[in-house]
Amino acid sequence: SQDLPGNSTLCGLLDSLTNGPTLKRDRLAETGREKGIFVAFRCTAFSFTQSHVQIDCQMNAHSLFGVRTAPCEKRVSSPCSLQIFKEHAHMTEMASLHTKDTTDQDFMADVVEASEQQPVIVDFWAPWCGPCRTLGPIIEKAVESRNGQVKLVKINIDENPAYAGQLGVRSIPAVYAFDKGRPVDAFMGALPESQINAFVEKLLSGTDAGKMIAEALEQAEAASQAGDIGTAAQIYAAVIQQEPENVTAIAGLARCYLANGDKERATATLDMIPEDKQNDSAVKGVRTAIEMMGDSAAEPDEFEAALSAVLANPDDHDTRFELAEKYGAAGRFGDAIDHLLIILGHKLDWSEGKAKEKLLQMFEAAGATDPATVSGRRRLASLMFA
Repeated sequence: SQDLPGNSTLCGLLDSLTNGPTLKRDRLAETGREKGIFVAFRCTAFSFTQSHVQIDCQMNAHSLFGVRTAPCEKRVSSPCSLQIFKEHAHMTEMASLHTKDTTDQDFMADVVEASEQQPVIVDFWAPWCGPCRTLGPIIEKAVESRNGQVKLVKINIDENPAYAGQLGVRSIPAVYAFDKGRPVDAFMGALPESQINAFVEKLLSGTDAGKMIAEALEQAEAASQAGDIGTAAQIYAAVIQQEPENVTAIAGLARCYLANGDKERATATLDMIPEDKQNDSAVKGVRTAIEMMGDSAAEPDEFEAALSAVLANPDDHDTRFELAEKYGAAGRFGDAIDHLLIILGHKLDWSEGKAKEKLLQMFEAAGATDPATVSGRRRLASLMFA
């Protein structure tokens, strides 16, 4: 780490980094990657030019590519410090376990042959390409988060144009997905992170491993619906072992714990899900179910007393609503949905929409694919459009 006063000669510093008086973008980028060098500008809001280098001090600390050539105009008068941080090589390697650069010479081995074992995404880029610099970190993050299910190979088309030409790449960034030795999908341009993640998920779902995971999740769902919670939990756990961030499997396992009355383990299981996936509908459904469950479940005689009161006075919808809440707290969503639909059959806007709001919560807590939810939504639609 090194601090430099604002009136220091920036060119001398950059010359020392790039081993020469001529500063070029590609050389600076290469130096940053090889040496792990990052420049952090501690200043308010100004820019300066010195000799042949101009740097905007408002740039992000990690964006060295913003350096551009310019004629000499003035010297810096405002206080500004430069910090040089050198990261250890092994830290850089750890951050990119599943990302590598390749050449035309190694393309067959790194991409075509490697894709026989697992999907490979190829990012065609160039140092001068602004959108490439935007896309690069996003696609690397998406690949690294899959923990080895897919690999990313980056190829500089300025130095390695052969395969880009064969694939018909006419603009960059260009991203191709390979599986089983052939290209299976592609896109051009710097897409937002959500679309990048969707691209990776689509690629993985089409692989043999992806299809096996999908089949396993279907089996787990079927076992859960049949009441075989133990088998469902085992299948979900096996999927999580293969895909630690599979939201469907994690939410399914949490629901299995909840079915056995273990709210604490259900909550702890949901906490395994990354923050950016916490709003998934499957996750929100389990959390809604957890919130519905009281600190202690209703005793059997409480259900009997409430049900007897409803049977004795079918038009007492306040008591029926309380019974539905008890069923929901006990995880008996089907029974809760039945009673709420009876109330709505009497009056759709009962208690200013209170019953309908509770019904929608029951649908979410039970899960979108639960038979009670599927049937309940159909019955609700019939009431609304009758």
